[in-house]
Amino acid sequence: MVWTMCHTRILELEDSFRLDMNRERFIPYLQLHEFETLLFFYREITNQRLHGSNRHLRMMNDILHSVDEKP
Repeated sequence: MVWTMCHTRILELEDSFRLDMNRERFIPYLQLHEFETLLFFYREITNQRLHGSNRHLRMMNDILHSVDEKP
């Protein structure tokens, strides 16, 4: 399997969840598309955390609106 930056980020998030929960029996698991959904759901926060610009935020909004318009 070819690992991408997205896959690496998911592993980092899972590790963060594991540390934050601090429960031996808790096994965090995120699917790639769940991660993408979170990115687009909280566009302003995602843009801020990734040190994006207003242009990046507009691009994310344009992508989201283009998907909404498809049947």
